[in-house]
This record gives sequence, structure tokens and C-alpha cells, in this order.
Amino acid sequence: MGRQFHRHALLLSAAIGLAQPQSALAQDKPEGTPDGEIIVTAQRTEQRLSEVPISISVMNQEALTNRNIVALTDLANYVPGLSTNQRFGPERATFAIRGFSQDNGTSPTVGVYFAEVPGVRVQGGGLAGSSIGPDAFMDLQNLQVLKGPQGTLFGRNTTGGAILLVPNKPTDNFEGWVEGQLGNYNMHRFQAVLNVPLSDTFKVRLAFDKNKRDGYLVNHSGIGPNTFDDSNYTAFRATVLANLTPNLENSLIFHYSRIQNNGYAARLAVCDRSLPTVPVTATTPANFTVIQAAAACDQIDRQAARGDSLLDVDVNTPGAFLDIEQWQFINTTTWDASDHIKVKNIASYGHFVENSRISSFSDNLAVSTRTPFFSATGAPPGLAVTPGTPFNLNVSSVIPGQDATAKYAWTEELQIQGKFDNFNWVAGGYIEINRQPKIDPRRNFVTLSCSNYDTQTCNDIFGIGSISESRNKYNYDSQGIYAQGTYDFTQQLALTLGARYTWDKSYAEAANSRILRVGTATQARVCTDTFRFNSGFNAAGRPIALTVTDPMQCFTTFTEKSDKLTWNANLTFKPTSDIMVYGRYARGYRQGGINTTPVAVETWKPETVDAYEIGTKFTFHGAISGYLNAAGFYNKLHNTQISGSTTPLPSSGLTSSNAIINVGEGVIKGFEFDASALFFDSLRLEMGYTHLETEINGVPASIPVTGGAITLITPVVKNGSELTYAPRNRVTATATYTLPLAPESGDLSVSATFTHTDSQIANGTAGAIGVLPATDLLNLSLNWNKVLGSSFDAAVFATNVTNKIYPVAVTFSAPYSTLLIAQPRIWGVRLRVNFGK
Repeated sequence: MGRQFHRHALLLSAAIGLAQPQSALAQDKPEGTPDGEIIVTAQRTEQRLSEVPISISVMNQEALTNRNIVALTDLANYVPGLSTNQRFGPERATFAIRGFSQDNGTSPTVGVYFAEVPGVRVQGGGLAGSSIGPDAFMDLQNLQVLKGPQGTLFGRNTTGGAILLVPNKPTDNFEGWVEGQLGNYNMHRFQAVLNVPLSDTFKVRLAFDKNKRDGYLVNHSGIGPNTFDDSNYTAFRATVLANLTPNLENSLIFHYSRIQNNGYAARLAVCDRSLPTVPVTATTPANFTVIQAAAACDQIDRQAARGDSLLDVDVNTPGAFLDIEQWQFINTTTWDASDHIKVKNIASYGHFVENSRISSFSDNLAVSTRTPFFSATGAPPGLAVTPGTPFNLNVSSVIPGQDATAKYAWTEELQIQGKFDNFNWVAGGYIEINRQPKIDPRRNFVTLSCSNYDTQTCNDIFGIGSISESRNKYNYDSQGIYAQGTYDFTQQLALTLGARYTWDKSYAEAANSRILRVGTATQARVCTDTFRFNSGFNAAGRPIALTVTDPMQCFTTFTEKSDKLTWNANLTFKPTSDIMVYGRYARGYRQGGINTTPVAVETWKPETVDAYEIGTKFTFHGAISGYLNAAGFYNKLHNTQISGSTTPLPSSGLTSSNAIINVGEGVIKGFEFDASALFFDSLRLEMGYTHLETEINGVPASIPVTGGAITLITPVVKNGSELTYAPRNRVTATATYTLPLAPESGDLSVSATFTHTDSQIANGTAGAIGVLPATDLLNLSLNWNKVLGSSFDAAVFATNVTNKIYPVAVTFSAPYSTLLIAQPRIWGVRLRVNFGK
């Protein structure tokens, strides 16, 4: 049992919380590889684990299961240097590695790949970056988090890193398992895997996962769902592996998932109670900011009177829901052309559809009696409205019968690998075509009192509301060629050089309009972009909104192109077989993009990063075996992509919006280390730590804009401030003890993981509420495999054992701000029956 456990423990040393140079893509071992050594392909070629000169965190399926990780957002609690932005819910989160964060609408700083293929890229309605569904988290060989620019070898150029999910391949054995799971919040989950070798050369592997859990946020409005942040998904995967000849292999993967839940919600946290005292008159117009603030304060007071906790929300959104369906085919052909040359082709086609109805600010507002311009009888001058009348600031919703977002993507990558005595290389080309077949609509009900969003049964109680229809289409094309090689000067000294040239193109179509005077006899549709579409100007020089009967009368297009050379250089020195020292310099690139909302400043340019890293890796053996890795890094960002608030020309008729701008030079520096030690085949101690120091400089207080509808852009970050989602310190420690039972009793182990994360900025303009607090999280698991020598495995687990209730994101506006809350304590029990070999 000891020797068997030792091999498994080596794999588990890749568990999360480590920043270790692993990629545990278990391949056939090169000649001379010691027994127990893990073979990795982090650089798209086979290498020993101890010889990969980059920083990676890795965990296998067992580590994922023990920690109850069912989504990428769960992963961020365990990997030092990895953070998530869950502003639009966990299903639509974006990622930051070492402080490289992503503003909404920009291309990802962190690429996410399943079976070496990126997910379908989506944009709009709170969506951003790569789409990876829950099907990607079942039956995995391992999951890898690569840190630093990865554009040289991987499909998309990214500045922060990459997350790789490697599925299990079919095996030669008839085998599988069935598992049931029960837990709190009425959680019930069913999983199954079946592996069938139909012949010596043709094998099939099937996987299924159904997971359902009630929401942990209780809704007190009495309108819409009873809970939010629930879980409800179905996932399926089929893999067919065919050995066509002894030298030719083909793998076909189909994976599918559908998420159908109530969506996310936030909790109102603060409001502006500094209300003006001047009542409305014919010459003193109403200040709608005051109306919102007073209504939000009333909601917060109701929460306090009920004694609500952070897990209680008050959301007035009838029929709130989130529905995401996606599937993808991946075909990989590998040909061993000779003893030295391998040819690999990876092609994919994927489809993504998203529909939702979500309150952007999770509110249940009603006209307040405290709002100064309301008279004692409740009617302000010129408006027939009384206190208590409900309204929402912004509800984003689908148009019945039409998908809010529907996209497909096709990728093709041809790769050639060469292996010789002292020179290994890989070269290839990559093509991605990402299409939105039609202009997809989404409605935003702004400052209205609505009883039915499907039928647009709404009243414009303030005279300033509208139904904004965003009709957008985003297409992306990317092509790249790359090559990388490693030359071994001696057995101790090696140099790796790689380069890639990428061409990116973004294309967008927009037909954005607004429905004004909703619910009245004079209801009308006008173009949102009054700068390009107007019917003249009034006496004050302001454009008169163009009234249209068809949104396509507001049609316009945008194009943004960029191309860059990126590179990677690694020098490694191994004074002994167990010690490696390396230095790395890489140039990273993130393409420009388009957002059709901020009129006249819809496009932005690429950003680049120069990344420097030095590190060492040390492995040790004997009664105590393990490793110790350390790395220091320095990154310099150029033309940083950040968000800014626009100030339109008074004559444009436009309102302020958020735009992406290139400004400032960012610095990200720090160090990290990880260690693992196995004591006498029974106790494994693991620890990972990352220290970050981030700063952005050269950011002006405002940026003048000439020649368009915008006069000024005000960056949302301040000069000299830290970057968002970049905690200064994060440490993860795991202890796993295997009890010394007789072999016929099975394998019984207990594990505990502790994670500390420093406070971090979520919104640089929100003040104190925009800073997420520090957290200390504890997870526990008890696993009994082969119970009493049977085919059953049993487990008990708990995440966030101390039930720490804390925010993971913030929404900010002048009248009020809200907090999005992380999962509380989740516990459960699992029972699995294994069959076959």
C-alpha cells in the first residue's frame, strides 16, 4: 500500500494551493525518466516535471473533487495569484492572474482552454472572455494554471496566463463509476463515467453530471425567485479514441452543458443619505439621483428592521432567470511521422447561447416619502406618482422569442513537433473564426415601474425612463504562426527561444435605440446615438433624437485591427538532477476591441507587457520526499486598457457611459513559492504563497477628446493606485494524513486546507466599499476509498467550514452600492461505486 500511495501522493502534490511547474499531462515517458517522475506538456512538448521553467499550479480530479470545485470561480479560493471578478455572477466571471485583470468588454487576460481549445468568445450583457461550462470540470486528468504571458504557444494571446483543463482519455479497460452526492441547501448531484473499449483500436468514454442546489441568498421581496445564486446544470461528454494505424491516432470529443438557474443577486449595502432640502418648483427640476438614494435608503432600512444578514436580498424582478447552453466538438489527430517528427492537428466547432433577466443593481425600490420634492399628498409637480410606487434602476432582459446572445466559433491548429538528441522544437499555425450569426437584441428597462417585462407593461412614472434596446453583433478573427525550440548546450545548460506573430480583427454591428414615454399615447422609438442619428438641432444646439419605426434605421458598424510580434526566452541551469535555476523574459500582447455603447469612443488599441521571471526548483527524496519551488517576477504593462467615464458634448444629446481607453504604465511585481513534503508515506504537507505589489502610473485625472461627441474621459483608476483583484498576499496550506490501515480495510485519509487572502480592490472609484476584505477560509474532507476492500468509495466534505460571509464583487453608483456575496458553508456526503478494472 505504501508504494501505491507514494505514486498517488506525487500526483496529489500538484494539488491546488501550489504554484508548481507542473502540467501533469501524463504521457509516455522519455527514455531515462526515473520511476515516479511526472511527464508534462506545459510547453506543448513532453518534458519532465522538474524541467519545465515556468510557474504553474496543477491539481488532478481527486483534488478537484475533495475540494468540491465545480466551477472556475471555486478555483480562485485555492490558487495563490488567481482571482475572479464575479460582478456579473459566477457563471460569467472573468479571471486575473498576478493582478492582470480584465475590464468588461475587453479580451481576456487569462485564456481558458479545454482539451487545448479555447471556449467560444462572447461579449455583451455582462458576458466577457472565454465561455467554459460545467462539463469541463468532470472526469478530468488535471487542471493547470499557467502564470505569465502564454501567447507564444497557445491559441490566444494573453498577458496574465492560461487555465488548461485536460479531460481523461478512453482507456483499454471496461470500467467506470457511478456517484451520488447530497448536501445542505438541498444539494443533490449525480455523476457517472463509463469507459468501453470496443476493440483494441477503438475506445469510447462517456461522462455525465447533474447538479442542483437551492440558492443561498434569500429574496424577501415576494416577487420573482425565492432564492438567488442557486445551482442547476446538466453536463455530458463523449470521447471516441481511434488508433487508425500504429502511428496515427484520432480523438473526437463532444461536450455539452446547460445552466438553468435564477441568476445572481447582490445586497444593497450603502446609500447616500445627504438629501437636498430644496423642494421642486417650476424652475428647480427634480434630481433623480436624490430619488434613487432615498428609495435605496428605505430598502436598507427595511433590511435592518427585518434583521437581515448578508445572505438576505430584496430583489423586485418578476421572472428572473439565467439560461446558458453550449456545446463543442473537438477533433485531434496525431501522426508520428518518424522517430523524430510528430504532426498534430486540432480542430473545433462550438456554439454558445445565453438568455437572462437580471436586475443590474438587485433592487426593490419604491418612491420614498422622504424625497423632498414630493408634497404631503404624494404628487410632485407635473407627475402623477405617489410614494410607494415601485420602480427599478435597470433590469436587463431578453426579448421573447429571440436569443440575447448566440455565437459559434471554429478553430484550427496545425502543429509539428521535432525531437532530437539536444534540440526539441514545435512550430505551428492557429486560426480562430468567431461569429455572431445575427444582431442579437437585449432590452434594458431603465427607471421604469414594470409589472411584466415580456409584454413591456411599464409606466414611465418620472418622465425620464426608457426601454433601451441594445442590438449588437460582435465578430472576431485571429490568425497566428509560432515556433519555439529548446537547445541543450550541455546536460546542465539549456536555452529556449520562441516567437509568435498574431493578426487580430474585431468587427461590430450596432442598431441601438430607445423607447421613450413608455405606456403613453406618445410612446416613440428613437436612435440612442443622437450624434450620428438625429433630425436636426434645437435652439440650444442640442440634437433632436431621430424618431424611427425600425431599430435598423440606427444601424452602424465598427472595425478594429491589430497585429503584434510576441516572444519568449528561457535560460535554465541544472547543477544537479534535482535542482534547476531558470530565468525568463516574455513579451505578451492583448488585442484591442470594440464596445458599441460609448458613442464616438467605441474602439481601443492593444496593450503589451514585458514579463521577467527568475526561479528555482528543488526536489528531494528519501524518507521525506517532496519539492521546494520559488520565483520572483516583474511585469511592465504598456498602453494599459482601463475603463473610463465619458463626458459628452452638451449639444450631443448623449448621456455618460463607460469606455475602454489605453492609458498609463502598469507595474506588477512580486514573488511566490510552493513546497510539498511527504513524511513516511502517510503525511503530506503542502504550502503555496504569492506576494503581489501592483501600481499604475501616468494616469491623468481626465483625458480631453476632440473631434467627436465626447469632450472628456475620466479614468476610473487613480494615478499611483493598485490594480483591481490583486491581493498583496495569499497563502494556502494543506495537510493530508492517510491512516495506517490494513490493505483489506481500504484507504482512509483526512485533509484540511487553509487559505488566507489579503484585502483587494474591486472598484477603485467606490471608496471603502470598493475594497474587498481579507478572508481566512478552511476546508475539510474525509475520504475512504475501497471501503473494507469493496468497490465503494465514501467521502464527507465541507468548504468554508467557519461560514465566513464575505463579498466577492461590488457594484457602485452615486445613489447606492451593492455587494455580491460568496458561497457560505457548503457541506455534503458522497458515495461512489466503481466497476470494471
